[in-house]
Amino acid sequence: MVTINWRKLNMTKEEFEQKEKIVLEIITRKSTDISNSINALLKTKENHLKSHACLLMTMIDIFSRFELIFYKTSIAEKENKKRFINWLDKYFFTETNNDYKINKSSINYNSQDVYNIRNALLHFYGTPPKNKLGVSFCYSYGYFEESKINEFTKNKMTILDFKTLDQVIKEGVVNQIKSLGKILENEPDIYIESILKAYEVIKWEGTMEVDLN
Repeated sequence: MVTINWRKLNMTKEEFEQKEKIVLEIITRKSTDISNSINALLKTKENHLKSHACLLMTMIDIFSRFELIFYKTSIAEKENKKRFINWLDKYFFTETNNDYKINKSSINYNSQDVYNIRNALLHFYGTPPKNKLGVSFCYSYGYFEESKINEFTKNKMTILDFKTLDQVIKEGVVNQIKSLGKILENEPDIYIESILKAYEVIKWEGTMEVDLN
């Protein structure tokens, strides 16, 4: 068992636990807030497909940054592309993600494609150019008949089903949050350092929320 020198950290165990509580609440709230916003969009009769997708891409952006905070990596914080793709490879395109395993046969795109889609949506609210294989993307939500899929494939078009994307991304976020417990168990000193770093990011970047009611 590792003994923590709280005096060296210039704080008490209780002070750390208060900061830890704030960080974990913020991390969980980010996921919940985005999920609730998506659910609100899906309840309307309007087609908010791209807005839904933008929220999903934002979710990856947020949690790929938390990934850098909690894990030692050679990726610099400003390397948005690397951290975005790293998150996808670790939490999305992996057999440890049950939703990915279930839908694997219908996911005919990779992490680079998702990053290109992210840029197209967040910067132009559109679709990306053809990938290196000359394949174009079209957006959908839910089931497509096999004949329709074959028709799209024949014309070098890939259907990006945001319903599946939604499920797999959210499962990845859940797995990432659960993994924090393993850091605490195996490397408590790194866990404490990461919590304190995350606390400073949250404090200085204005991501704390204050109830004005």
